[in-house]
Amino acid sequence: MARMLARVVLLFCALLPSVASGQYYDWGRSPQGMRWMQAKLPSGKVVFPDYYSDNAARVARYLDTIRPSISYGFEYAPLKMPVVLHTENFVANGMAMWAPKRIELEMIPDAQPFAEPWLKHLVTHEYRHAVQYGNLYRRFMKGLGYVLGQQAGFVSSVLVPVWFLEGDAVMAETQMSSFGRALQPSFTVEYRAYLTEGKQRFPLDKWFCGSYRNYIPDHYQFGYQLVAWSRERYGDDMWSRVADYGARRPYTILTTKWALRKYYRTSVNRIARSTLDDLTRFWGTDSDDMVLRCSPLAYLQESGIANKPALAKAEENCLILCAGQGAYEGDALDDTQALADLLKDQGMPAHLEIWGGDVSHDWYWWGKMWSLFAPRILEVK
Repeated sequence: MARMLARVVLLFCALLPSVASGQYYDWGRSPQGMRWMQAKLPSGKVVFPDYYSDNAARVARYLDTIRPSISYGFEYAPLKMPVVLHTENFVANGMAMWAPKRIELEMIPDAQPFAEPWLKHLVTHEYRHAVQYGNLYRRFMKGLGYVLGQQAGFVSSVLVPVWFLEGDAVMAETQMSSFGRALQPSFTVEYRAYLTEGKQRFPLDKWFCGSYRNYIPDHYQFGYQLVAWSRERYGDDMWSRVADYGARRPYTILTTKWALRKYYRTSVNRIARSTLDDLTRFWGTDSDDMVLRCSPLAYLQESGIANKPALAKAEENCLILCAGQGAYEGDALDDTQALADLLKDQGMPAHLEIWGGDVSHDWYWWGKMWSLFAPRILEVK
């Protein structure tokens, strides 16, 4: 029995090098016969197909341009990692990986419209991950790397939560561009919907981990909100200190928890709850005064017409309401009709016009409405 066990151990040891030499993750989307080139930069090398030199030069310029400021908020510079450009892709994405360490960029942009050049957005986001890795792979963790090699990076990557890694990268891409992801309404629309409806009291586990029952925005969106709030509250270097604590004391396992408690007397749950509370106050609710002032229909339903003397002086055609029946006019048409009915009930009749099915919710038709109705409004004494 002992001999059999020894043989099994020897066989395992003999096979271990060949097993350990393989990559952990390979997208494998490039044709086998593709010819590759590389360009060496201060930030690392850029690897690209031989027919893609123009865009590779653009990526290199982006890297050199953002390198001086990409580490904002952190103590150390980005980890030096090769950047691999893939051009045969169906999914617009990118990633920064530890073993072997590299940044891979899928160069063909998403089919959905985006507010800034895809390359600039992608390079900034993924290069910020290199900054995070450069600050996590220090001190104790760097010493561990001499034993485990680049696989030690996997240990570093669990020292901080994934929502921080992605939220911080979204914040960087937003700060370093004219219109990053966090400035787009579509990036926060789900949170606005939930919080203005008073549903922010979901358990925090649901906000962090998602749900099969309720739609929950992903960790990119939630992470950005938490990182933005915490940096505003505790300073831009907050997460640099948390990362440094994890790099020095990874053996404490829950390094983010202990670092937040030691330096800021707080916790992830407190940050999350405070973030949701602040967003609720910022965006308001359906009964919030700011919402009422921005929505005539909601205001009249809540408060009615407060200034009766002004009502007495109003003339019928002073207020004109108009909507079409074309594309994207569904909700606007319903609200316009409801507002006209409500004004009539309040004793202030308005002139209502419903235009045809070719009239869409668009500036072209709003311009026509303004040209038609403005003279009539200005003529009213």
